[in-house]
Amino acid sequence: MSIAAFKKVTLAGLSRCKDELLLAVQELGCLHLIALNPKTKSTLTTTSTTVLDEIKASLRYLKASPDQGSPRLFWKGATPNQVVQQILSNQRAFRECTDRRDFLTMRIRALKEWGNFVLPAQAALNGIKLWFYKLPLKKLALLNKELPLQEVYRNQSYIFIVLCAEEEPHDDALSVYRVHTGSCALNELLQELDELNEQIEDLIDERRSLTRFRYLLSKEVAQFADRSELKKAKEKIQNHEVFFLVQGWIPEQGLENLEAFCVQQHIGLTIEMPLDEELPPTLLESSTWLKGGKELVNFYQTPGYHSLDPSIMVFFSFALFFAMILADAGYGLILALFTLFTWKRLNKYAFSSWFKPLLAVISLFSIIYGVLLGSYWGVEPKEGSFLAHLHIINIHNFKAMMYLVIVIGCVHICIGCGMRAWFARERNSKIQAIGFIILITSVLMFAGAVIQKCSFLKDLAIAQFIITHVTHGQF
Repeated sequence: MSIAAFKKVTLAGLSRCKDELLLAVQELGCLHLIALNPKTKSTLTTTSTTVLDEIKASLRYLKASPDQGSPRLFWKGATPNQVVQQILSNQRAFRECTDRRDFLTMRIRALKEWGNFVLPAQAALNGIKLWFYKLPLKKLALLNKELPLQEVYRNQSYIFIVLCAEEEPHDDALSVYRVHTGSCALNELLQELDELNEQIEDLIDERRSLTRFRYLLSKEVAQFADRSELKKAKEKIQNHEVFFLVQGWIPEQGLENLEAFCVQQHIGLTIEMPLDEELPPTLLESSTWLKGGKELVNFYQTPGYHSLDPSIMVFFSFALFFAMILADAGYGLILALFTLFTWKRLNKYAFSSWFKPLLAVISLFSIIYGVLLGSYWGVEPKEGSFLAHLHIINIHNFKAMMYLVIVIGCVHICIGCGMRAWFARERNSKIQAIGFIILITSVLMFAGAVIQKCSFLKDLAIAQFIITHVTHGQF
């Protein structure tokens, strides 16, 4: 695994063929453009961005539908804008109807305990309002006997009462038991709920019918993205009266195709090596089995073009640290069986090409480390057995485990410094990396000498540290 080498190329074409040539370069898809003009405000308008957002929102809504219709391949008289507005209208109506249905369901559930009744007109009560309460029988002490109350009925657990007052009593202990009945009778709510369910069914049928446009809308999104990128590319080129210039980065393996393209299209081409102060884009090249390291590196931070590629180290380090966290051969075996039985099933997912090898290595490391710990689902093997002979690391020895973790961390840093020294271009960078390695090993040797009470190893570590310090001062 390594970082792909890039070359800087400049294309020169006739201005009268600019649009056609730029479209052809876009279809070739191998250039990372460099802006030759000063940065200007993007020509991509807010309206266009809003249209794209609406199409994407429509697509998400259609893909979430449990029932999918057969995709259409042609618009057949419909326009994308009409279809998108119809989809969004369906989405809004469906959301409003489901929200109203949920509200009605809760209101009906509360009213069923009171029966079907119609509240009198507000003028008929001379400003008096009816307040409904459902109290547990054990909370009867909360009622103020001086208030105008009317018990409707009671059951084994609750008492249902109506309070007559112009305003709701300011009693926090009582207010939590209030029932909101609204002004509509129970039968009216049931009728509205029935009509609402029919409306929701019609919206679901309409949504299923609209799912036929999901393929065509996906094409619209892709074409919109292509048009947007083409607009951005036009902002980066340098225009002259007769010709125009396009500059960009291209991986070395793509040069052959670009040269053939330039000959075919009669375009001028110059190829340059990147300067030390220039920063081409980073393209990590990796084999299929080690692609997981590339994905992990990109998840944290993509390395710079002139830096080293840590993908291999991250791949195996991640598997090792995962195994140390799991720390059990039994669970590692379960993970391995899961990997084995889902190996073919994972092929239908896009991430399977890098996730399956990573999962396999994690399973292997987990089993090996678990065997060394002698842990099988939390149970240690019997003394004298074959597995007991493989039990090398005592997880209950806190000091030994701490030393192991420190050593692994130091080795991890030393490997990183070694890779830096190997790939560094400047002499000082190489010396600094090697100096860090010697410093870390000296500290480890000194700590080991103190623990083991070995004076020779202790003197050797001190001498190594002094020599490194003196030598480093001479550079």
